[in-house]
Amino acid sequence: TFETIAQSWYDQSMGLARLLAFSSGYVALAAVLPILVGTPRFLEGTLSLGRLMQSGQAFQQVTAALSWPVDNLARIAEWRASVERVLLLDEAIRVVTLEAARTGETAINLDRAPTSELGVRGLWVAAPDGTAMLSDLTLTVEPGEHVLVDGDPEAASALFRVLAGIWPWGRGRVDLPADAAMIAVGPRPFLPAGTLRRAIAFSDQPLRHQDADLGSALNSVGLGHLADRLDVSADWARMLSAAELQRLSFARLLLLRPDWIVLGDATDALDPLSADIMLALLVDRLPRSGIVLIGRHPGSAENFSRRLTLKRAADGEVLLHEVYARRQAAQVPRPQPLAVVDLLREGYGR
Repeated sequence: TFETIAQSWYDQSMGLARLLAFSSGYVALAAVLPILVGTPRFLEGTLSLGRLMQSGQAFQQVTAALSWPVDNLARIAEWRASVERVLLLDEAIRVVTLEAARTGETAINLDRAPTSELGVRGLWVAAPDGTAMLSDLTLTVEPGEHVLVDGDPEAASALFRVLAGIWPWGRGRVDLPADAAMIAVGPRPFLPAGTLRRAIAFSDQPLRHQDADLGSALNSVGLGHLADRLDVSADWARMLSAAELQRLSFARLLLLRPDWIVLGDATDALDPLSADIMLALLVDRLPRSGIVLIGRHPGSAENFSRRLTLKRAADGEVLLHEVYARRQAAQVPRPQPLAVVDLLREGYGR
């Protein structure tokens, strides 16, 4: 209830006020306490001024050596709060797992299979409240095929999370080709803290890639102005715009060259021309890679060899409709430099 939220906020504010009062008072008192204690003896003449100053400095040295808990009290509180959240999350996952076992529900099996295609068999995805976000989905994608799956946003998001391996709740089976590398890219790619080189290479070894390869990948996606900043450490996730982050994720794909690419709303921050150009890069540079784009794509849907649409019926069931299928995708625009529309939208000089 709102009263509970208000009480929680009040308790948090009072706790912070007490913490600040204690820390500030401790620092202020530690500086003057030895002077106050020694002043009576100094006035009596039994303690010289030099001895008084020495006593004050010695007291401050001892206080500084023993003040680590006080100086780090705020960090300890943050650490405790983080640990409690992680423990609560772990407990919630354990409860959900036990409840699924009690009701006979099983997790989605994401396995490596001795097959060349990506297969989804009888997929049923559970929402956090136990309802179905996606039900009875069967899909097969051949190597080198380019498939667009759009339609119902909730169902598309559920399918992406399952293929990315971050949502196991539900039933069904997903078969991935054995020994095939797959990368899933969401709308906002994760960039680890550190250098731009590390942000692009991500889980791969950053030093394994030559500067020329990194620069070529950045130039291809219209981020050539970042090629001379590979060893600059910064919070790149905050410095780059949404469109630049999505372009950087495509540069990562060009560099790592995975066998399977799953994109979830990975072009929604780009204009239609730029979205088609990014797709053209993958098709041109990675002709043997299977590409599955799930969700919203601002570019042309005709650039895919297959288009599948998720439609939710009146009873809530999501059905998969194949809009069209052909052996080869239509010609897509050749890669060009950063689109003018992106410059107008995001600004120049980032």
